Amino acid sequence: MARARQGWDLRVAGYSWDEIAEQLGFANKSNAYRSVHSYLGTVPQFDAERERELWRQRLEWLWRKARRDVDEQRPGALTGGVRIAQAAARLSGLDAPEQVVIHNPTVAEINALVQRLTVPQPRVIEANVLGLPELENHPIGKGETL
Repeated sequence: MARARQGWDLRVAGYSWDEIAEQLGFANKSNAYRSVHSYLGTVPQFDAERERELWRQRLEWLWRKARRDVDEQRPGALTGGVRIAQAAARLSGLDAPEQVVIHNPTVAEINALVQRLTVPQPRVIEANVLGLPELENHPIGKGETL
């Protein structure tokens, strides 16, 4: 059981089945695979969600190492930790853009909006129509709107 668990830990760490077999003393990659399969009840086959889980576990492992390195104030540790956090956020979809819902208004809604926004055109009063000479220099007297 311990070798099988170690086998899975190595697989999560990115080792191939051949490398796992060699490192843990299995006769071949098939025996390493069968041991892990027996221990876990299954060995995840390639599938997007399982692959994401594999990478989540790898990132968790890296995160623990990065935290230790930050605590020990190793050069570059903080930058490495930030990169691991960014990769984990992308993997989990935390960096996904917000969903924007666009409302498609009906014709009635558009017409109601146009009615609300439409301002009546101002009336134009010209001074010469009124016959008031004192308004000749006033804006109203020049044909401008009220």
